[in-house]
Amino acid sequence: MIMKPIILFDMDGTLIDANSHYREKLIKTLGEMNFNLPVDEFDYSSFDNYLIKFNVDAKEFWKRFSSLKSYPDAISSGEVKLFPDVMKTLADASQFADCAIVSNTPEKNAAFALDFFKLKKFFQATCFPNPFARPKPSPDLALLALQVISSKTKSSVSSKRPVFFIGDSSDDILTGKSIKAKTILLTNRPNI
Repeated sequence: MIMKPIILFDMDGTLIDANSHYREKLIKTLGEMNFNLPVDEFDYSSFDNYLIKFNVDAKEFWKRFSSLKSYPDAISSGEVKLFPDVMKTLADASQFADCAIVSNTPEKNAAFALDFFKLKKFFQATCFPNPFARPKPSPDLALLALQVISSKTKSSVSSKRPVFFIGDSSDDILTGKSIKAKTILLTNRPNI
C-alpha cells in the first residue's frame, strides 16, 4: 500500500514573492543608518549574522526596518504577491498529499497572507515561530506540522509516510534534512 505523502512548504520566497519587498526595506534601512553594504547575495534566513559581520546595530536596524511599509500593506498594495504557479501547484499537491506551511514569517503576517491569498484550504497545518517552537533551521516547526497532520489524519508520526520539504533557503533545506525529509530547493525564483 502506498502511503499518502506529506509536503511541508516554506511560505515567503517559495509560495509568496516577498523578496523584493524585503530587499527594498533592507536597502532603505541600511541607507538610513549610513551603511552601503552588499545586499544582492545574502541569505535572508541568516540576516542577523549579516548585521553582525558588518557591525550594524541589530536593535536599531530592526526598529527602523519595522517602521517601514508593513507586510500586510505590501500584500494589499500588490507589491507582495503569489508566484504565478502557486494556486495550481497547491491545488494539485493537496489532492495527493497532506500539506503544511512551515515558515519563519511572524504568525500575524502569515495569517494575513493566508487569508488574503485564500491559501488556508490547501493546508492541514500552518506552523510559525512561537514560545514553544523555535524558528528554522530548528526542526521544531516541522515536527509540530507533522504532529498536527498526524492528529488530523489519525495516522502515526512514525508511520513512515514520505515527507518532503520545499523551500528557497538554506534554513529550509537544513530543517528538512533534520527531520529526514526529502528536500527540494527552489532556485528559479527571482530575487533569491
